[in-house]
Amino acid sequence: MKGSFIKNLHRAFVLTTLLLLTVSLASYITIYQSNRKAVWVNHTERVLEKLELLISNLKDAETGVRGYIITGDPETLEPYVGSYERTAKTHRELVLLTRDNATQQEALSRLSNTISDRYMALTRQVRLKREGKQVALSSVTKGKKIMDEARSLVKEMQREERRLLARRTKQWQTLSSLTPFLIVFITLVSILVTYYFCRELKIVYYKNTKLHRDLQRKSIETERRLKIIQGVADRVAAGDYSVRLNEKQSDILGNLATNLNSMAISLEYSFNAIKELMIKKDDFISIAAHELKTPLTSIKAYLQFIGRAKLESEEGKKVYPFIAKANEQTNRLTNIIKDLLDVARINEGQLALSKIVFSMREAVLEVADEIFYSIKTHELVLEGEPDLFVEADKLRIEQVLVNLISNAIKYSPGSHKIIVEVKQTGPFVRVSVRDFGIGIPKEKLPLVFERYFRVEESSQNYGGMGLGLYISKGIVEKHGGSIGVISNEGRGSTFWFTLPAAQK
Repeated sequence: MKGSFIKNLHRAFVLTTLLLLTVSLASYITIYQSNRKAVWVNHTERVLEKLELLISNLKDAETGVRGYIITGDPETLEPYVGSYERTAKTHRELVLLTRDNATQQEALSRLSNTISDRYMALTRQVRLKREGKQVALSSVTKGKKIMDEARSLVKEMQREERRLLARRTKQWQTLSSLTPFLIVFITLVSILVTYYFCRELKIVYYKNTKLHRDLQRKSIETERRLKIIQGVADRVAAGDYSVRLNEKQSDILGNLATNLNSMAISLEYSFNAIKELMIKKDDFISIAAHELKTPLTSIKAYLQFIGRAKLESEEGKKVYPFIAKANEQTNRLTNIIKDLLDVARINEGQLALSKIVFSMREAVLEVADEIFYSIKTHELVLEGEPDLFVEADKLRIEQVLVNLISNAIKYSPGSHKIIVEVKQTGPFVRVSVRDFGIGIPKEKLPLVFERYFRVEESSQNYGGMGLGLYISKGIVEKHGGSIGVISNEGRGSTFWFTLPAAQK
């Protein structure tokens, strides 16, 4: 490999030298045959030609007018007719051709005034002749003076153009004589530079070859150790916090192994502590909910009994609103306890189901009748396919529907429509509840089905413990379905769930 590389290096040097010589020769020929001089000559010739044309048009106009004055024959005015337009056009072309020359531009400006004066004089002479009046000799003499001034300006511009051409030709000749020597010098320097770098490349090659062998050996060892560390990290990520790494080596990977072991120990301790706390918390909530359920049932019964009692006195009548409020808060507390018990059952995997076959559309209508009996701010629109049946626990699915529809109403105070759609999706029946409310921020979407989760921005304006969606998710997944949400902040949300369709 080394011998082949050196040979290629020598070949590259020879090829580079040949290329430099070829490029130098081509550059020399190209510069030598440069068309710059031809361009300058052509430009000067065009300017001189336009100047001759301009003065010729002016002479023609003067000749035509003089003939008309002498003979009175209108045909003699033919050279004069249109002469001003032709002269003005030629003048504009000269302005463009000499736009980079301030001296010529200044001369053209004076020439423009002279031309205007001459044509005004000629026009006046023609008008006098047509009116049968005598053209004054002084007018003719003045015209000759103007014409002489125009000729003088044109000659001045011609001299300026020839002077510029001579100066540019001299510059070009000087550059042409120096260019060959410059090219030869650059070629020699390029050869020396190429040789130097080739020599340096040889040195670098030997160093890099050795370094490559060392790196390859270290890379194999590093890759082996990284695979071990990656395997341990994957096991830690999967929840196995008891795994440990060998920490004998003191390099960066050894330090990484030490840190990974420390992280695994901390995670194992924290996970076990959190797991123990969660178990205690769930046990406490389950016990507390069970213990509160019985006295709450009794309190509710007492309140209902008092509510049915006939208290005729004024003091008795004042008690009724407070009894109604107490009954309402008792119902709310009862629902909270039910939710806590459902959470405990879901966590323990003890959520019991009593499945029957029923129409999903009818279940939606029954829930809507119950919810919208007391809520008049929103309207429910039911869409989709009729007669779609599922085999599920109807009470639990109605509980899911109540949660989703109630949330849709709660979080869309500025809208008055809730859309529920029921449709077949393969072997599943899909139910979606769409609102046009505040929506959910994109970064919060993965958390909406977690326990006790509430969107921070809305937590102060909307009540609830954040258990409804968690319970709904547990119920749907217990049936073998799935649940999700699509939301655009400020434009509303669509919560959906699927259930296996009933077998026909």
